[in-house]
Amino acid sequence: IRDFCLSRGLGDVYKRQEQYTVKLINDLIDTFIDDGEVEFVSQFCIPLPMNVIQDRLGFPKKDLPKLKSWSQDTSAGLSQMLNEEEEISVAERLVEFQHYMVKTFEEKRLNPKDDIISDLVNYIDEDGKKLETEELLSIVSDLNIGGNETTTDSLGSGMLMLMQQRDKMDDLISGKAKYKNFVEEIIRLETPVQSLFRRVRKDVLLSGVEIPEGSIIDMRFGSANRDEEQFECPMDMILDRKNPGKHLAYGTSHHHCIGAPLARQEMRLAFQILLERLTNINLAENKNDFLHRSHFALRGLNKLYLTFEKT
Repeated sequence: IRDFCLSRGLGDVYKRQEQYTVKLINDLIDTFIDDGEVEFVSQFCIPLPMNVIQDRLGFPKKDLPKLKSWSQDTSAGLSQMLNEEEEISVAERLVEFQHYMVKTFEEKRLNPKDDIISDLVNYIDEDGKKLETEELLSIVSDLNIGGNETTTDSLGSGMLMLMQQRDKMDDLISGKAKYKNFVEEIIRLETPVQSLFRRVRKDVLLSGVEIPEGSIIDMRFGSANRDEEQFECPMDMILDRKNPGKHLAYGTSHHHCIGAPLARQEMRLAFQILLERLTNINLAENKNDFLHRSHFALRGLNKLYLTFEKT
């Protein structure tokens, strides 16, 4: 399934959709550029990746608010921060999402389009088997949340980093630094998925600690990405770092995020266009609390209020 998604939906989309993404970024900026201020998370960081991933999945634009709400419900279920009543409420809404997806699967079987869901529901493997409904639900749900939540968080984190280190913004605008390196430093320093659980497949000795086969461990990617044995001055944003992509923010090996090229493209284009069209960007006075979402694994700002002038 991973190879299928790479070949049919996400693997080459960053090459084919740059023009679409550029237009979307400019359209979003147009909605607030005359205001001189913006709540950056809700007005830009959320709609950009939501539009991109839902376009590729094949969900209708009119359903984006519902799909975002279901995505947030999915991530909330992983937060380990909910009480029993909240868990029940989230579970009930996710059942609604499942019914919505099953209806979409049926529609795509009858009227397939050029999108990932159409490809998945009509996929037949070498043994002549189709994907079961349970498999489709799992795959599409993962693509829905994975295709927007982490990029939203990275965009917000990256803009705050620029506000805190304005010399880096100057280097990007002047061309002294590359946007692609800036993107790698964002996701290394502010790793959007701080951790995921893994099951140990065999006994292992790690830094003197014995971990037996079958153990459930929490892989802290955010910590690994600040490992002084891997990165020089790991706590600093260095835009000419020699190994900018060595981090584990998008996983590794067969656990590597299939949407990583798409996320990198969205962020690179977003910051490039934002810094071309907006000038004198600053944190809005007396509006920001800089609180992050309450979550065990995901890291991202709740809000980010900015002021600016248009070029």
